[in-house]
Amino acid sequence: MGAGVWLATLLEPDGDTLHGIADLDMDCVDYGTFSLSELQGLDVGLQLGVERDILFETTAPISVWIDIADIARGIRAAERIIARLEREG
Repeated sequence: MGAGVWLATLLEPDGDTLHGIADLDMDCVDYGTFSLSELQGLDVGLQLGVERDILFETTAPISVWIDIADIARGIRAAERIIARLEREG
């Protein structure tokens, strides 16, 4: 429901600091750290929170995601491109 998409690749031992890509649907993506507790506290509307996609799989390294998401101007667009590349080999 919400505009934001986060692709987390690493959770620090503190149990809260995530590393990955953040896309707040503003035609740009940012790589860095963000807080798991802050994500869990977000209300995206209708009293719903952020949802984890348990079916998400990729073989592409985060560096590829960063490059393609930057060019495609978003994680959702990068996901379509990378999925197609992974299917085609």
